[in-house]
Amino acid sequence: MSATVLTVAGTDPVGGAGIQADIKAITACGGYALSAITAVVAQNTQGVTAVESMPPAMVTAQLDAIAADTPPHAIKIGMLADPQVTAVVRQWVVRHNVPLVVDPVMVATSGDELVTGHARDALWDLLPHATVITPNIPELAVLSGLTPAVTDHDLLDQGVLVAQKYSVAVLAKGGHRPGANATDVLVPAPGSPQEEEGPVWFTAPRIDTTATHGTGCSLSSAIATFLARGLGLSESVQRAKTWLTQAIRTGDTLNIGHGNGPVNHLGDAAPIFARAGLNPDDHLAQQSANIAATWWEDIASIRHRIDDGEFVRDLGRGTLSADAFAWYLQQDSAYLREYSRALALASAYAPTTDEQEFWARGAHTAIHVEAGMHHTWLADAGVTGDIVPSQVTAGYVSHLLAAGARGDYAGLIAALLPCYWLYQDIGMRLYQNHWHPEHPYGQWLATYHDEAFAQATARAIEIVTRTAASADLVTQDRMRQAFVVSSQWEHDFFAAPIASRPANTGEQGSRGTD
Repeated sequence: MSATVLTVAGTDPVGGAGIQADIKAITACGGYALSAITAVVAQNTQGVTAVESMPPAMVTAQLDAIAADTPPHAIKIGMLADPQVTAVVRQWVVRHNVPLVVDPVMVATSGDELVTGHARDALWDLLPHATVITPNIPELAVLSGLTPAVTDHDLLDQGVLVAQKYSVAVLAKGGHRPGANATDVLVPAPGSPQEEEGPVWFTAPRIDTTATHGTGCSLSSAIATFLARGLGLSESVQRAKTWLTQAIRTGDTLNIGHGNGPVNHLGDAAPIFARAGLNPDDHLAQQSANIAATWWEDIASIRHRIDDGEFVRDLGRGTLSADAFAWYLQQDSAYLREYSRALALASAYAPTTDEQEFWARGAHTAIHVEAGMHHTWLADAGVTGDIVPSQVTAGYVSHLLAAGARGDYAGLIAALLPCYWLYQDIGMRLYQNHWHPEHPYGQWLATYHDEAFAQATARAIEIVTRTAASADLVTQDRMRQAFVVSSQWEHDFFAAPIASRPANTGEQGSRGTD
């Protein structure tokens, strides 16, 4: 059963904040979203124009319907604009002993006040029942009764004050402050086991963007999702912030609205492509982005089959057999040897020094990975002997080297791209959704979630799609076909360890047939 996360919040017609953003964030972080609407809000990226609370009886009816059929594993509470609604929500959550994240929504990103007067007083009564609350600087100032925090010291002092005042853990968010870095601090609840460990700081480089609509809603929902999946509070916050940083970084690629745009909750092509830092006013960059999005959609069915395959599913869960994983690593080692040669050919054919250096670095990295992580893992598992490429491995490599043999730079780099893009996409989501310190394949998940690999993937996407955007239609079609064929080989490569299990007998070093 999926981890179910209930969001209790108001709406946002443009989908960047409120309950719509919560649903996207919960889904992106590996949960199943349940929802109960507390208010209908007329807003967009430029501001709020009207708020109308739901009748308390209707809010209760929504919550009771959920409890009777799909009780949540965690709850996130957002906007509560009516004191009577707040009272019925408080009564309901007290009866359900699951992690509770409260985003004390009082001020929208646009600066509009959303909750005032008696509604704020009712919200105070809810806070002590939370696992953690997530105020931003203006909200922290209201809760603490002090002026808005300016320094890290202010942020911590106010977080501690609010934690003690309401007997709750506080994630004091410092994103409203200027500076090169955005710093948050998690203050443990008084009397909790974590109190002796003290506050936990989270710092990330500030992203120069206006795509911040709904960041608070999204972060609190992500935290609730990781709590629902059984992670501790500090780790849940860290994972949620890692996800949100990428969502903010790529929000501008959506180009939604004329004010503070939404973050990119569920982007596929955009999150990785945007890492290349392309100028949105660059016409060639726009063509490249369109090609990237189109190609990514072209292989949607292949991507879904990979995700649904037994190998990737069991790898994420940590239930993949050691034999299947060892077989996969053996074949990946054989593949990487030849893949590095294809990358070296791409470097030789590259029209610019920059591209030549990029593909050469890729060839070096492939050898390094093959000689490092794979050999170490296999040696630790007692797997020795020569590796005979399987039919799938040999077929995939032949596809790559054929383009290289023809001197077809455009076709070759398009064929190489899925090994960057699909691995980074799959690895990122597996790490985000499944990694924990005791995961039996955590080292592999961490490798393909690595920031350096993400940067290399972004650059590979940029080079390939810019080459396609600059080419004639015949070359574009040839490149697209090479990309799709390689993507299918990637699917077959992931499926091969499971399909080959009947042949997995005898000495491990002799495996090599499908």
